[in-house]
Amino acid sequence: LGDQVERRIARVAAGAPSLAAAMAVLGDGGSLAVAAELAGMSTDEAGEIAYRLRRIEVLDSEDPFVFVHPLVRRSVYDSMSTTQRDAHHGTAAGLLKQAGAAPEVVAAHRAAVRPSGSVAAATAMVRAAGEALARGAPDEAIRWYRRALAEDAPEPPRAELLGALGTAEVALLDPAALDHLRRALEESTDPVFNARVAVTLAPPLFAAGQWTESADVIANAQAELGDRDPALSAELAGVGLMISSYSLVVGDRTPASEQRLDELTAGPSWAALALAAM
Repeated sequence: LGDQVERRIARVAAGAPSLAAAMAVLGDGGSLAVAAELAGMSTDEAGEIAYRLRRIEVLDSEDPFVFVHPLVRRSVYDSMSTTQRDAHHGTAAGLLKQAGAAPEVVAAHRAAVRPSGSVAAATAMVRAAGEALARGAPDEAIRWYRRALAEDAPEPPRAELLGALGTAEVALLDPAALDHLRRALEESTDPVFNARVAVTLAPPLFAAGQWTESADVIANAQAELGDRDPALSAELAGVGLMISSYSLVVGDRTPASEQRLDELTAGPSWAALALAAM
């Protein structure tokens, strides 16, 4: 089928294979103008070729373009080399971002390229994860964060990606969250970031029966944070009190007390601090 489709497309026009390849990369429902730009031709030329591709039943519609059958699109896509597909997906991601496409659409093209340490790719996936979380889809966010980690780019920092991944996994009660949040703490030297991770990590550790580690996570974060962030200190103290109230064994490991919590949350500035931290 692939060979037959290639031969039919090649007979349409010199630029037909390039346009069909661009369309196969972009997928059904794409814009003809974007496909033309990706194929390196004018919109008018692309329009004429698209019309003829529909006449020979390669396309079902021209703009937005739709292949006549998923197998036809797949045969065109598979006719490209891996290097060609990587290049097309990378260029498509840039074009679609400029056109205002949704973060998930841009990230999908970045993710289709083999990991290469690309900051642009990792950043696109983090944006897509943020959009997924905003609409209440932590499972999708987890996939994006994992792919961003696989990109192995210098930015965003690996600790931040591990922390974000672990936080999304906590929402789904995924045991993998514990390992990812631990690794985030190991790889970070930022006391504020570490305190936020500790607030997320300590409760599931406690729920898993790892009371001592849970208490130590809070105690270490409190020691590192100091007086840098009163609102965050109050969160740590609150979690520490929760842990110590359930287990006398770890009571002396968390330097939190009701008096300390009262001190941190006292005064008219507390509400402003809490709002500023949101």
